[in-house]
Amino acid sequence: MGSAQVVLGNATSSGHLAQIEGNWTWTNNLQLVGPANEIRNRSAGAPRSLKLQGVISGSGGLVFADPAGSMTNNQTGFILTGANTLDGTLTINPGVPVRVGGVPGEADVSQSGPGPGGSLGSAAVVNEGTLTFSRSDSHTVTNSISGGGEVFVGLTAGNTEQQMTYSGTASHGGGTTVRAGTLTIAPAGSIAGPSVTVASGATLVVDGTSIGDATALNLGAAAIVSVNGTETVQALVIDGVEMPAGTYGADGSGASTIDDTRFTGSGVIAVTTGPSPAQGYAGWAATHAPTGGPADDYDGDGVPNAVEFILGGGKDTNDLGKLPAVTSHNGDFVVAFTRDQASKVPEATVAIEVGTTLASWPLSFNVDTAAAPEVTITDNGNGTETITLTLAQTADPKTFARLSVTIN
Repeated sequence: MGSAQVVLGNATSSGHLAQIEGNWTWTNNLQLVGPANEIRNRSAGAPRSLKLQGVISGSGGLVFADPAGSMTNNQTGFILTGANTLDGTLTINPGVPVRVGGVPGEADVSQSGPGPGGSLGSAAVVNEGTLTFSRSDSHTVTNSISGGGEVFVGLTAGNTEQQMTYSGTASHGGGTTVRAGTLTIAPAGSIAGPSVTVASGATLVVDGTSIGDATALNLGAAAIVSVNGTETVQALVIDGVEMPAGTYGADGSGASTIDDTRFTGSGVIAVTTGPSPAQGYAGWAATHAPTGGPADDYDGDGVPNAVEFILGGGKDTNDLGKLPAVTSHNGDFVVAFTRDQASKVPEATVAIEVGTTLASWPLSFNVDTAAAPEVTITDNGNGTETITLTLAQTADPKTFARLSVTIN
């Protein structure tokens, strides 16, 4: 075909361009004239990709389609590496992956990594599939994004250098995930949808009006959020654990919860909805101990029902191994166990009792919110907490401890 520009469609009809076999690199520039032009993948044998390195221009419509159903990797698919100037409507069909960012020209034919080329011009994007931005430099995206598909910033490997600024309006229904690099939502930009996810090692920058108030913010273990102003979200999940309602930020932000590991900047993340209230012993027992009382042992594993409730046990597990461990450390008598934080309900009173015989327990140490001074409570960040009782060892040859749980 040489190097001539290819025109798709005219004022009344649309043109089609198809990949028939294998993975191709399309080098020609494309001009969009027709209202609903299509670029199709008809090459079987997943996963397929088609690199479009020419400039796509014009005001006509463009649809990316995969009739073969072989573009199965959302990090490849149709890969745009040209300085495109199209300004019509760009539609990504359901299940179709489109990626913006790669190495222009004949280099990196496999397109496994990011590169400095690729853009969407000023097209309005209707994304029903997946749209990935994978450039290796700093760049700005201004396009509006609608539809029911997902948006990804970065690839899962080798894309930490991307610095993407988004200044458009995104309302797509499939969520946004920052897999690597940095996504900065400019003051003029906004991202709504059900969720914004920041993977471990990636960074999100927001300014107070960046994320929809009904959107959930999900952070990986080492994700970073830089906040200016008050950014309101419906829910905050950190490393798989839903956080209580409140404000979150770095030291000096005035947030109710200070976390300098994950948050920077002077602003706060305001979370309007926390996890559902703890179900209480009755709710737990309806599933795990439908007959008998708190002192009984419904599943016969040697752990009373009330104690299982505190330890996060259940009828389908043997929970003996979750009982408190008693050790000696630096001459101290130490008792420790892990508590399910969902069991912290008003009707449960929990104490560690200590004695020198198994007949009486003269010492009792409260381990609830107002814990005894000998007790330390460490939040494990995963819905559990470690409770530790430390006592000076006495001259008694034997010392025993047990976990006492009363359900009122």
